[in-house]
Amino acid sequence: MKLIPVLVLLTLAGIGGTGYFYWEYQKAQKEIKTIKTDPSTAQKAAQEEVKKLTAEVGMLVELPQDEDPTVATVIDAEKLKEQPFFAKTQNDDKVLIYTKAKKAILYRPSTKKIIDIGPIRDVQDESGQAGDQAASPSPSPANVVVTLYNGTNNAGLTNKVETTLKSKYTNLDIRRDSSVKKEYENTLVVDLSGKFKDMVKNIITTLSAQSGPLPEGEVKPTTDVLVIVGKDAI
Repeated sequence: MKLIPVLVLLTLAGIGGTGYFYWEYQKAQKEIKTIKTDPSTAQKAAQEEVKKLTAEVGMLVELPQDEDPTVATVIDAEKLKEQPFFAKTQNDDKVLIYTKAKKAILYRPSTKKIIDIGPIRDVQDESGQAGDQAASPSPSPANVVVTLYNGTNNAGLTNKVETTLKSKYTNLDIRRDSSVKKEYENTLVVDLSGKFKDMVKNIITTLSAQSGPLPEGEVKPTTDVLVIVGKDAI
């Protein structure tokens, strides 16, 4: 598990603009507590917490398998909320940072919900060298707009799926409608915009759904993702 460097530059990019903030070690004592590994009793405690967190988050989304995350705890949410990635954060939220996979996850253990997921890209540090000394999580832009089609004759299925998705993800804007065809056996997820591939994968995993193109004859909604709920959701 890597340590957060003395100076970490986080570039938080969202629709309509980009925000920046510096994560300095001394200030972090007041704003974010970093879980570190060291050759002491604290190492075991830190590793156990990381293990617990990755197990919980891994139940909600697919996590990188070839690295352990750097984990931080938010202890002053108000000072971070100006940044889009932390707009919905609360004290005691956890940030899991995967530098190899270039992914950051904001997670709330108290409700076992993922608050936001953002990609990470390397940026140059003050010496002009890119790498582990600087990283920039860029959050998923705004909400992901999802349309739910009921692909069966069973009423209420889209409401059930909406409840499931909203219980795990807070950045979904969900709309409901009916499909043209009503004989779908399996739930199908269609990535319409191609802008939120990580979230599409998460939805597929959460619903144990299949992925594929828009079925012939179905109306294409003007949203990012389409979920056609099948009989397997009954």
